Amino acid sequence: MGTNTLPTARAGTFIPTSHHNSLVQALSGTLVPRNSSRVATDLAGSLGSSSYQWSKAYINELFFGETGNSLKLEDDSGSLKISVGGTELVTLGSSWRDVVSGSSNTMPKNGVALMFANNSTASSSFATLGTSPTITTLGRPVIFNGISGNVQVSGTAVAEVRLKRGSTVISTIEIDMGAVTFPPGALGFVDYEKPSGAHQYTIEGRVTGGSGTLFFTSVNILAWELF
Repeated sequence: MGTNTLPTARAGTFIPTSHHNSLVQALSGTLVPRNSSRVATDLAGSLGSSSYQWSKAYINELFFGETGNSLKLEDDSGSLKISVGGTELVTLGSSWRDVVSGSSNTMPKNGVALMFANNSTASSSFATLGTSPTITTLGRPVIFNGISGNVQVSGTAVAEVRLKRGSTVISTIEIDMGAVTFPPGALGFVDYEKPSGAHQYTIEGRVTGGSGTLFFTSVNILAWELF
């Protein structure tokens, strides 16, 4: 590392070999800032200025601030990794929505999914009404809100609707209002168990009493991890 002090040249004299070697040493390996006396100094000098900017910089790892804080930007197989104190904070992919991985302070890749439910059942056994695409979570609660379509119960049927993550039942609601159609916005679930990783959710329904059918007609349910 070139932290040697650069010698002073005198007018009218040849540059000796030692001066040349000092310049080679200073310019080889790690370049460090120097003060006006040519002594390697911490927190000195600037690379470029507001009037004279470098047009491009090609850097694999970039550190900021105090050395002990380890604030770092680096390339991670084509993604941008941001680390603090040696711990990954977030890794960003090719778009702002494409978070490959990260801590609990980031929005995950595929952390939002739209579940489509378009089915009916008059059975006393649970039937699948809709299944979500895979949603990748980072460990926060996942919220489910109906945003369009119709949910209807015919006749005197009493119905149950439940949300499952894989084979795990998350929540169940009962519909006992007689023949009624209600807006999908009245349908909501929360997965408080805060799963991390890739999951698929399913909406199921059944008729538990009375006579009639439970209908889910073109119901869109937005699933999103709480930010």
